[in-house]
Amino acid sequence: MPQKKYHIIGGGIAGLTAAKYIKKYDKNARVILYDAAERPGGRCFSYKDNILGVRVDNATHAVLRANKEACKIRGSGAEFRQAGSFFDLQSGRFSQSLLKHWRDIALALFNLPASEVCPKLARHTLRLLFPFIKARQVYFSGNDLSEYFINQHCQYVDELKTGRVLREIEHRKFKVNKLVFAREAVSVGRGEVVILAVDAVNACRILKLPPLPCVPIVTIHFRTSMPLVLPGGRHFIGVCGGMVQWLVVNGPILSVTLSNAAVYLTQDNKQLAAQAWAEICRIRGVQPGFVPPFRVLKYPRATLRQDAATNALRPESCYTKYDNLFLAGDWTMKNWPCSIEAAARSGKRAASASWRKLRQLHPVG
Repeated sequence: MPQKKYHIIGGGIAGLTAAKYIKKYDKNARVILYDAAERPGGRCFSYKDNILGVRVDNATHAVLRANKEACKIRGSGAEFRQAGSFFDLQSGRFSQSLLKHWRDIALALFNLPASEVCPKLARHTLRLLFPFIKARQVYFSGNDLSEYFINQHCQYVDELKTGRVLREIEHRKFKVNKLVFAREAVSVGRGEVVILAVDAVNACRILKLPPLPCVPIVTIHFRTSMPLVLPGGRHFIGVCGGMVQWLVVNGPILSVTLSNAAVYLTQDNKQLAAQAWAEICRIRGVQPGFVPPFRVLKYPRATLRQDAATNALRPESCYTKYDNLFLAGDWTMKNWPCSIEAAARSGKRAASASWRKLRQLHPVG
């Protein structure tokens, strides 16, 4: 029986999770992963920042204990912190009530104001997070995203090809027969399948579909001379009544998240950092001094727009009109928030479907 071959386009959480499950279903399968960047990880990676002089995550990524598939990625060594503290910049007070701040939580989960979120998506997320105690237990990477989420999954890849930008797919009789990259073309044989695990923007480009709207996120990393201490010894707090929405302390790095951040994309980075630092000082109860070294990261297409109109356009499953092409990526999980959990589940789903397809073509025995 010929060796089954899987071509995975995209080396983010979805693509790497697909590789893991493919090897679980068939340890003899050959998995080839292609990524447009020079390193795997997609939108989830760590890097050495030349301004801050230390290793940081590309953005603040959170995993709830209720996120079962994402927790498998991080493994049993995950250190979960009790979350749920919110600071109101207007009143200057802390609150522990999740119900009081459900709009702030919705903004974090969906990257949209609660009033604009698709009701089906909101209801499904509510069921996933029940009981709420699991919503309070959150893992935040200590600037180790690549180590714990990405690098360990590369063991399931037989051949990693970076710097591969997929231009188009060629097909014949509803079967993909060639992958056309910027620098090479790869033939897809009868006993082979393709998993397209890229973001919505690139998937629509490759499949020649109308583009889906996206929403930006802005992350600001500050490096301080010593680890900051937030009130009450907290490492993570939500903020309301200002520009900043979330603060996370990871050693000498304090990271700030601005969700639904279209208004900030054109704002000067120095002004953004100064405004964010002023709010941080108010929370700490100190006078604003000089702004420490910072890095502003702007992601114009951070997540799919998770309103009802866009949710209706998301795929119903991982199947496509091509018999040997399957979809993965958080955006492909209809009625799911765009997250690490959705990306991981989509990879598992695509791996299962593609494995079953090859079993039909080459049944055992």
